[in-house]
Amino acid sequence: MLFLGYKNDSFTDGLGAQFQRIFSIYALARFLNCHYYHTGLSKIDYHGLIALENDTKITNLVEDANQLLNLTGVGFDKQFVPEQAFFVENPTLEQVIQLKSTSLYDRKKTLLLCHTPYSIMDRFPSIYRYAKSLLNYEIAITFSRGNRSHDFTSELMLPKPGIYRVAVHVRRGEIMANAPSRLLSDEYYLNVIHRVRTTLQELSIPYELEIHSELPTRPFSVNLKDLGKTDDETFDFDQNYLRHFERLEQCQLIVNQHPLSAFLNLATADILIGSRSSFSYTAGIAGRNLSNIMPRFWHGLLPDWIDTDSNTGEFDKNRLVQSLESKQSMPVES
Repeated sequence: MLFLGYKNDSFTDGLGAQFQRIFSIYALARFLNCHYYHTGLSKIDYHGLIALENDTKITNLVEDANQLLNLTGVGFDKQFVPEQAFFVENPTLEQVIQLKSTSLYDRKKTLLLCHTPYSIMDRFPSIYRYAKSLLNYEIAITFSRGNRSHDFTSELMLPKPGIYRVAVHVRRGEIMANAPSRLLSDEYYLNVIHRVRTTLQELSIPYELEIHSELPTRPFSVNLKDLGKTDDETFDFDQNYLRHFERLEQCQLIVNQHPLSAFLNLATADILIGSRSSFSYTAGIAGRNLSNIMPRFWHGLLPDWIDTDSNTGEFDKNRLVQSLESKQSMPVES
């Protein structure tokens, strides 16, 4: 039999990127009727902009992130010892199927560790539907108990009867310094927000708008070598790069939340407007969103997601209307 698992010690970048890899491998295992071998996260390098600003790390971030993954009943045996093990960074579908067949023929417990199985998942993103139940939402309300270092409950956006939550992930943070090509312009986000607002108003749907992002508490500089680049240069962060969003009416600007709080708030919004980011991409995969609006980028989008032009923010408003009407109800009252 074949077990699929995540090689968690080779590239330990951010929370969203590693969540996406785990979601990919878990979903692929279920899709191919294989077993899933859970390694979890061993380390998270990027703890958010405030941690970078203060040269600190968030206490228990790795442990809390691992608890958020709902891995009950996925064929994981903690005592599992493979008879043979392989590592393939980015396997093809043909390679995985062949290894599964060989392991069944040889009757050997075989472990295949992967890191970025995106040659499969970007080609067949609908496989992600098998990861829909991977977040343990119930654990979030217990994070403030016991020896937790952070009260997640205080940062969670609670649903309001009859009102849609529209959450926008404006990805900024460290990529402004080490990967500026990934940034979407302010104009892009403002255009998407305008089209969503117009659609909701035409449908007479009450809503609240949230902008989720990061902002330094003071101007500071960082050496690009500290962010994994080879350039011996510095980048200066300032406090003005969200100014266009501060001017939006009826909008709550939410910055510098604990990464898990921010992730859960994106995953539980009624309408999620994502970014070129595994953080909001994975929130959309495992989320409870009615509609996911995502830019076209290097990862394939799920079939029911609404794709946007990453330059103009244009998207098919009819698809948004259809996605909302297909749910046939307003957000659940509590």
